[in-house]
Amino acid sequence: MKLTKKGKVIRRHMMTGHMMTCKSAKRRRKLRQSTVAVGRIAKNLRKMMGS
Repeated sequence: MKLTKKGKVIRRHMMTGHMMTCKSAKRRRKLRQSTVAVGRIAKNLRKMMGS
């Protein structure tokens, strides 16, 4: 995880560890991309990262 310049938390998608063959190609492509953590989770992550 990392912080953007504006303080948003960038995280990886979950559900990418195993059993990728049963997921569709479109779903796997989307899971490869990073996403922005939102809400309470983002707040907790920011606190853990020391920002």
